[in-house]
Amino acid sequence: MERAKDRYKITLKTLKKAIKSLKEAIKAPPLTSISRDAVIQRFEYTFEMGWKAIKLFGKREGFDCNSPRECIKIGYKMGWIDEPDNWFEMLKARNLTSHTYNEDVAQDVYKNIKKFPKIINALLKNLKETLEE
Repeated sequence: MERAKDRYKITLKTLKKAIKSLKEAIKAPPLTSISRDAVIQRFEYTFEMGWKAIKLFGKREGFDCNSPRECIKIGYKMGWIDEPDNWFEMLKARNLTSHTYNEDVAQDVYKNIKKFPKIINALLKNLKETLEE
């Protein structure tokens, strides 16, 4: 049981680091397409950590989700996510940047990324509370 709890704590710690890394990248001036792409890459990583944390915690609660979309729905059902539409927006952005590369898409996603850390941070807070119960 203690090992399992450690796994949840490690997941939360990793998610916290990913959010911090994303925030740092967002604060850096977007001087080049390379720095913009670094922000997008950190967003993709942070999003992945977020939905996979939901997957792990969902399993703990008896739910099984194997895709981001399924996990977002479970996260909402469990009260870990307040606004699933924000998460579906992040999923769409992640899919656009992960599966294709288009300069205009990258620019649009970059403009919207600034609101995502707050949304993912809310998940982190809610999962921490779940673990403490």
